[in-house]
Amino acid sequence: MTTIIDNNYDTLTVLDNNKQLLIRSINDYTLLKYEDFNGERIHLKIGNVEVLETFNDGIFNIRVGDHRLQSHNKIEVSKRIKYCMTNQVTDPIMELMREELSQEINREFFNNMLKPFKKRTEILDDKSIIIDGIFKVDMNGQAHVKIGRTKWKFVCIVAGDMNFKHQITHALGKFKIDFKTTEIYLKVLFLLYPDLKDRVFFNQLPSNIKKKLQENEKDKT
Repeated sequence: MTTIIDNNYDTLTVLDNNKQLLIRSINDYTLLKYEDFNGERIHLKIGNVEVLETFNDGIFNIRVGDHRLQSHNKIEVSKRIKYCMTNQVTDPIMELMREELSQEINREFFNNMLKPFKKRTEILDDKSIIIDGIFKVDMNGQAHVKIGRTKWKFVCIVAGDMNFKHQITHALGKFKIDFKTTEIYLKVLFLLYPDLKDRVFFNQLPSNIKKKLQENEKDKT
């Protein structure tokens, strides 16, 4: 049990169980913890949504159904908990979970879309995708062609319709695949099936790669 015995614009002065004075900066976390939870672990439970502070101050375990997340962003989580408590809703926590899972959802989408091409593609340390050993697309959406054994040269390509929209239905709601994931995916597709009539693209390639692509094109006919 703790008691707030003084506060000003900057700090809370708190008397804890051991009769020790604690000085805490005023922010959304300390106000929630000491005004609403008497210095104890913060705990919110509404329906299938639960947020429980760990024994380490300001670190929260968040559960929505079977989905779990740990957050160290004590200010943001505290704001959302306060809103949920005041209005008896769970939307702010659900939205936080969706935001945190968005990157994972995009990565899962990308990996699934590349499965049909696993013999021709290789993902290197989540930093780049190698296509047929001669092209590369990095996680910034930049395309490259291999020069010699180890060097890579930037290649400017315009791949696909960036108005391409994809949405995944998930237990936590619908997730839109973000622009960067879409750009990378479309460039990988372009390099899997390069358009040799695209002179802007073709003229950037070294002669050995041009020859190889032309031979591959002949083999298809």
